[in-house]
Amino acid sequence: MIEVSKSLFWIEMMGNFRTGLVCLLLLLVCACSGPRIDERYAATVVKQELSLPTNVTAKELHGGYSWAKLFVATDGSNQYVIKFIEGSAEREIYNSKVASDEGAGPKVYFADVPKGILIMEFLPGKITWQELQSDQLDLSLAHLLQTIHRGRPFIGGFDAPHMIVNQIQKHESFLPIARLGKIFERLQKTLTPHLVTTPCHNDLSPRNILLVGNQCKAIDYADAGQSDPYYDVASAVISVAFLNPARENLLFSTYLGHTPSSTEKAKLYLMKQVVWINWICNDVRNLPPEYLQKYDSVEMIPLSDYYKESVEGRFDLGNPTNRFMDLKIKLNILFANADSQEFATAVQLLSKQDLTE
Repeated sequence: MIEVSKSLFWIEMMGNFRTGLVCLLLLLVCACSGPRIDERYAATVVKQELSLPTNVTAKELHGGYSWAKLFVATDGSNQYVIKFIEGSAEREIYNSKVASDEGAGPKVYFADVPKGILIMEFLPGKITWQELQSDQLDLSLAHLLQTIHRGRPFIGGFDAPHMIVNQIQKHESFLPIARLGKIFERLQKTLTPHLVTTPCHNDLSPRNILLVGNQCKAIDYADAGQSDPYYDVASAVISVAFLNPARENLLFSTYLGHTPSSTEKAKLYLMKQVVWINWICNDVRNLPPEYLQKYDSVEMIPLSDYYKESVEGRFDLGNPTNRFMDLKIKLNILFANADSQEFATAVQLLSKQDLTE
């Protein structure tokens, strides 16, 4: 601290020094943090990188992308999606290019790995409730799964078991989690001898499946990697054929190219439970801790209403109350399935037979 007895000259000099130091630190912070990523910046990047001759505007999309910022940009006649990826972008950009080349995802127009920038085709094919009733959707989705699983390898893997175990251990004081852990241990023991590896999307929830004309495409390849294709099939079945066994059978038979064997059906049934557990763990991870103590007091909507609202995107998971309801519904579905004869039969069947039989 500067004492009062010192000259006014030194007081003024120290003041100037402090002001200059603060300005310098602010400049360094701004330089290190990079540009402010907002709608204006997104529009500028799209215009420059795609060499568009007309003015470009952009609008931010909000959908829970904590690891990225997403915008839709337009030049008046065409629309583009631009994603700014936080952290390492190499895996997602590489896998997005593979999906683009294979026709399984939006076309990639520009990518910059060091800056984490990805500019893609905008696909306006969100599935409607009416389209969900069509068998054509099942056929198209089965063909999409074939395209992904038979295509070029993705980089990276998908370690759902590690994430699931981590979340179970972290929230073991949350009463239903103890039962969840026991179910997952049984699934892991039964499924492990039957696991295979192909290129997989690994996040085929309703929000990531689009119907463009009569062709299904998938967006968001952030989790894509080499893993078991039955996880993708199980996710797709839950997303578009939930509560409809006939639709599930059509999708699965078309995907396989033959009538499913009893062991193939058993593996799919058990893999659906792995998908439910993974989605449950995502809900738990994104919920404020205080909500987990209110589990018994949560009121749920009818299952058919929940499914319809989820497909149509009207079930806002950004709302903690809705996410908590979503968690309880999924837990109830999982627990009911785990207590079913179908579950016990599937475990018994896969414990005795090879899937290729």
